[in-house]
Amino acid sequence: MRLLQAARPPRFDAPGQGQVQRQQHQAHPPMRMAIGPVVDRGALSFSHRCDVLAYFYVILRTVHEKHERHENVLPLIFIFVLFVFFVDRASPAKKIAFNHGRAERTQVFNIWYHPASMRKILAIARFTLLEAARSRLSWLVLGAVLVLSLASLLVRELAITDSQRLQLAFLATALRATSALLTAAFIISSLQREFNDKVPALVLALDVPRSHFVLGKAAGLSLAALGIALTCALPLALLAPAAAWWPWTVSLMLESAIVAAVSLFCGISLRSVTAGLLFTIGFYVLAKSLAAIQLISHASLNAATLSQRYMTGLLDTLALLLPRLEQFAPTRWLVDGVDSIGLAGLALQALIFVALVTSAAMIDLYRKNL
Repeated sequence: MRLLQAARPPRFDAPGQGQVQRQQHQAHPPMRMAIGPVVDRGALSFSHRCDVLAYFYVILRTVHEKHERHENVLPLIFIFVLFVFFVDRASPAKKIAFNHGRAERTQVFNIWYHPASMRKILAIARFTLLEAARSRLSWLVLGAVLVLSLASLLVRELAITDSQRLQLAFLATALRATSALLTAAFIISSLQREFNDKVPALVLALDVPRSHFVLGKAAGLSLAALGIALTCALPLALLAPAAAWWPWTVSLMLESAIVAAVSLFCGISLRSVTAGLLFTIGFYVLAKSLAAIQLISHASLNAATLSQRYMTGLLDTLALLLPRLEQFAPTRWLVDGVDSIGLAGLALQALIFVALVTSAAMIDLYRKNL
């Protein structure tokens, strides 16, 4: 009995470093702006938030009347601001995600002020990139690019006239679709394998918030998607002029970031590879063809019927919510030259949509029991 008692560990074997204990138990400080007092969204009443949104909406309408070419970006900005102001009141996950006091409500917005939080996010992003590099994804992308390049040579030989233009158009269309498909397949399959192996539960057990896990995954998977898009665009550098190739490549990388964000949301929300892949492909096809469908709907001869007006309104609403993917990496840029559509509007559109989808994935992960 004495030997057993002597072999027991001491009852109070806590870490001796007081700084470690303080970092583990102290609450995160509230979010602070560069100049000004503490910003707490919970202190704003519902009426004050409505007033702020009303003023913001008036400003957006004024900008929209002066700059009509950004007509699809402004509604996305308003939806993003609406989400930021009302996420803690309108979200059904409020009791789960924002039920731990002021520190838990503001920890997502305090990332840039805490080096420890940034280190966690960067570590998750780094291991995600290592997983993508150590898998056979790179060989699969290179193989697909090689096969499509050889197929474009066959198309050029079969063409009667404008053989080089036809080869360029075929290769650009095929590589763009391949980039989106490989990105979605890799992200969804990777997330489903991690959830089946209980990897998120092990990571979250190491004092890592779920928001940091989602942000780290989003950063790592977005960088992997950008690498896939850049690899798919390299063969076109030999056929297209440089003045048209680099804007097309940048827009393709922005499109890949959008596909990566949607795939991340599907990988977290849907626990099936097939369902997530079908949802992502459906989103991609709908966003690519929505402008043409909307044009056909407005030019229909049966515009006076009730069903036609309902479908036209539904399509107009979808056009406001979804990104205009037909403007990203169009084939005509490589064949006929870059038109007046700038990359700044496309980048802003992609940034807002990626932020919205990543926030939705974050809320959905807070609602799940791992």
